[in-house]
Amino acid sequence: MAKKKDLICFDLDGTLIDSTEAHVQSYLRAFKQNKLLTPSKKKLLSMFGVGVEEIISELFPELTPRKLKVVVQSHMDAHKASKKLVKQIPHAVEALLKLKPHFRLGIVTNNHHDGALELLEYAKVPAKLFDVIIGSDEARPKPSASEILLAEKLTNANAKYMVGDTIYDIKAGKRANCKTIGVLTGMHNMDQLMKAKADMLVSSLRIVPDLLLKK
Repeated sequence: MAKKKDLICFDLDGTLIDSTEAHVQSYLRAFKQNKLLTPSKKKLLSMFGVGVEEIISELFPELTPRKLKVVVQSHMDAHKASKKLVKQIPHAVEALLKLKPHFRLGIVTNNHHDGALELLEYAKVPAKLFDVIIGSDEARPKPSASEILLAEKLTNANAKYMVGDTIYDIKAGKRANCKTIGVLTGMHNMDQLMKAKADMLVSSLRIVPDLLLKK
């Protein structure tokens, strides 16, 4: 009987794809469209890593739930105008292809599910590589463990590793009892990821297959 494969959960932004500038432009378009005061780019970037709703709610606490939903949708709609800014993180697909025969692969992202699928398409990362993709409209966003736990449930697999570029990915992984791998390709630096107590740190996803397959 074949051994049951464990699950590796990957963050999306900053881990598999570089969509920072695309997200910035999408937020700015959404705020302008809804006549909201535009924050500085530095302020916006400092908030990246948590869910879209949380970022918008913190910037504009006066928004009603109905208006918040409208602004979130504006942000999602604006992705299409920013798609040329989305790029694949170097060696992402290469690493996924090496891991695929040995693990089940999942994405747990603080983007909405449909937005995540669009971003994968823009970055030319095949969605078919993943056994499950969980967005923040399907489970509580990271740093909650909810997205990881839902991915486990839907794949009927144990989430052994959480791979991400932010402290929120590391916190979520620890809350889900995963081994955590911090990658230095996104928003948070080595000191921040070490302070969050990532179990492993890598400079590139290229290192991850060798790291995990030799265990």
